[in-house]
Amino acid sequence: MQPLRIGGDPDNYREAGTQVKGFNEYLSFASVAELVDLPAGRQARWIRCRMMMWVYAIASVEHSYVYVGMTSNLEERLKRHNKGWERTTKAYKPFKLIYAEKCGDRIKARAREKYWKSGFGKEKLKILRDFYQS
Repeated sequence: MQPLRIGGDPDNYREAGTQVKGFNEYLSFASVAELVDLPAGRQARWIRCRMMMWVYAIASVEHSYVYVGMTSNLEERLKRHNKGWERTTKAYKPFKLIYAEKCGDRIKARAREKYWKSGFGKEKLKILRDFYQS
């Protein structure tokens, strides 16, 4: 396998697939190298993914509908849902917040969002919805 190089340091070689200290333990070196070699606009997205994110669930007041999403600004996102500015939830407004969870970065938030959208997560959210509606 061809060694990959990070940055301009000729001594900084690693084989693809090896772990790099200081980065997320789940990222392989090949992933890190791809991030380093991206254009400036793409690197900004990588920096952005480290910001605090919210995973939230909202329930429609008038329908039997639960929506799960993630955002960096929870209050603004709830306003957008209730004003009908989001296509996926427009037909089910108004909403109330039934669950919110703060996550350290976008990767962790996406993992939690996927859990809440799964069958087990949706069942728990329906129990929360029924609790808050009664």
